[in-house]
Amino acid sequence: MLLNPQITSFLSATKPEQSKQFYKDVLGLDLISEDRYATEFKGGGTTLRITIVQELDPHPFTVL
Repeated sequence: MLLNPQITSFLSATKPEQSKQFYKDVLGLDLISEDRYATEFKGGGTTLRITIVQELDPHPFTVL
């Protein structure tokens, strides 16, 4: 239930290999999953899912 919620944050990337290198090697997040749709990292108890997209259309507002 929602007693101990686990939030997954989502971001999009058009260059999956570059984003993987940045989040893994530069920020030091742990790579926990990778497939043709997304790459997932874990850091500080939070999961970050980087979804692979063909074209990026950034939102003009904050999204969780």
